[in-house]
Amino acid sequence: DQAGNIKKSATKVASTAYRIAATEKDRVATAAAQFKTIQTGGNQTVGKPVLTLPQDGRLNYSILSSSDPKYVDNSGKLLKLPSSSYTIVRLQLKISSINDPSASQTVSALIKVKGKGK
Repeated sequence: DQAGNIKKSATKVASTAYRIAATEKDRVATAAAQFKTIQTGGNQTVGKPVLTLPQDGRLNYSILSSSDPKYVDNSGKLLKLPSSSYTIVRLQLKISSINDPSASQTVSALIKVKGKGK
């Protein structure tokens, strides 16, 4: 109008959300890349998880299985220390986008569990 006020009937709300699928797949792939080397800095306390999974609000990390459930259970918790100097346990992880669950990847994380031996 003449006073510079905008009439409510002349305004329209526009909202559109754009999602680029490749961006979510790239995010998952980048997250998976960190597990391509043997993980050695994890927890070595019986009863605690051997691997701390990142929490970033965009990706969901879950442990699917353990290759050696006598040492590390299928939830990633250390059950006992090996009698040798160390053992390698493979944890199957699923990494998926929270925004686009179809963008997911299963990776094998190799965990070095230090033992009691020399």
